[in-house]
Amino acid sequence: MRISDFPNWAEAQFVALCAADGLTANKAIIDRFGWDYLVEFDRVRMSGIAHDEQRGSATARVQIKSKRGGSPSTRVKLVNALRFTKETDPCFVVLFHESRDGLSIRQFVREFDTGLMGATLKRAREAERDGQSALNRIEFAISFSPADEHTGQLASWIKETIDAKPDDHGETKRMLGETLGYEQGGIRGVIRFPASEVRSFIDHALGLHADFKPTDVTIRRERFDIAAGDPLFTGAPDRIEVRAHPTPARLTIQGTNGMTACFAGEFRSFKLPGAGARASFVSPFVKASLDEGGRLEVNYHHAGDSRAALQDQLALTTLHVAGRSALTVILDVDGFEPVGSKVLDMPFEADEWFDWFTAVLKPLSAIPRQADHPQLSLDDLASNVENLTTFVEWVSDGDVTLVTVLETGFPDPVRCRNLLGYVHVVLGDFTFTAIIRRPCLDQREGKDGLELVFGDPVVLESAARKGSASEHLPRLRQRFRELAERVGVGTVMVNDGDLTADEGIVTMLKSNDAGRVKSR
Repeated sequence: MRISDFPNWAEAQFVALCAADGLTANKAIIDRFGWDYLVEFDRVRMSGIAHDEQRGSATARVQIKSKRGGSPSTRVKLVNALRFTKETDPCFVVLFHESRDGLSIRQFVREFDTGLMGATLKRAREAERDGQSALNRIEFAISFSPADEHTGQLASWIKETIDAKPDDHGETKRMLGETLGYEQGGIRGVIRFPASEVRSFIDHALGLHADFKPTDVTIRRERFDIAAGDPLFTGAPDRIEVRAHPTPARLTIQGTNGMTACFAGEFRSFKLPGAGARASFVSPFVKASLDEGGRLEVNYHHAGDSRAALQDQLALTTLHVAGRSALTVILDVDGFEPVGSKVLDMPFEADEWFDWFTAVLKPLSAIPRQADHPQLSLDDLASNVENLTTFVEWVSDGDVTLVTVLETGFPDPVRCRNLLGYVHVVLGDFTFTAIIRRPCLDQREGKDGLELVFGDPVVLESAARKGSASEHLPRLRQRFRELAERVGVGTVMVNDGDLTADEGIVTMLKSNDAGRVKSR
């Protein structure tokens, strides 16, 4: 015999199943907020945990549905589905499904999980787009699969599912409700401009130039690719910047004379229907464009007072030196195979100053710490040629010879082991400093005095700090003295460590001998 009042029977059956599994099902007296029962149960106490640190009781909200015949599916009001989406408690929809012949009743349950939440939010956004404001009149369909059937274990499955939730489940669910549908971003714009400006727009999007002005722009918030509400902006803007998504890339220009310039920058590509594809590489001094036909155009610009990172300045000066010979251009974009050009035999003249700039920039670019970001121009380097040359000589590989006349010879068996000192130079707004050690390779008597030959330097500490020398030299000297106290017998210093002078007093640590440097 069929159950005459199937909906009420289904609710009574759910309450009984809950009671059998230790859950309390509290019925909503006035059902206005989408749930029929608030289900509660005490969590199992954890041994060794204080009373006040035990997890609290668990709660969930459940809506009960019943259906005769057909597929296992149901409908809820969209307004209630939205409430389940925004409710931080776990929420469930239970279906008691009677077979067409009335011989069996199956029990299904679905948690209002990410899938149902996303579908609900999308349907609500569609209603907003279509001007539907009465959400209580819109039905939201929910279907059940064989995996959702829990006949005989309905209440226990709900309990296990609730109990497995982490303590921060409510916050996680709240965040999902705020972010679902925005995975591809929440802002979309429409830009209108004359067909004659297509090339200008593409070059602008590629970062090749800034000159572009559309006739109209509309910007909207979108969710699930569906716009709703008033536009955030509509009209002709005074200024606009549109950029294709960049990918890190390197443009390498190799000269047959052995010089190689490498520019770090960004690669962008853009394609409009009917306008062809175009790509760009943009760095501080070099811009390159690549069209569908494989034509690569490279342009560089520079002025003596243009300030940039040392590596960028080095790449530019190296390009001038490499440009005296035939060139090959290689574009290397992250995630793609490098693309190279044919050999371009079109050398150009480069001033000899670029050889000096390149020579000093190579060792100078290794001086700044990771936290330092010096921005210098070639004019900054050229304004202090003598001091910069001295600085670079001390920190660059290559032997250095000191000739000194001692009042007495170095006492035997004490021999020179190391040269310890510091160098400094002011360039633009920055003071470059380095503390170095050079091992003694040879100690011999020469015609002008004692000759000490030192090998390649080891840079113990270095920095490029913004500010004048007077701001940073006291700290440099203090740090040098701290390091000098740790060295052993046979360490030589000049002028108490300052190597920037051409002549000075030579002191050997751990001895009383001193002499005057005659040459270096």
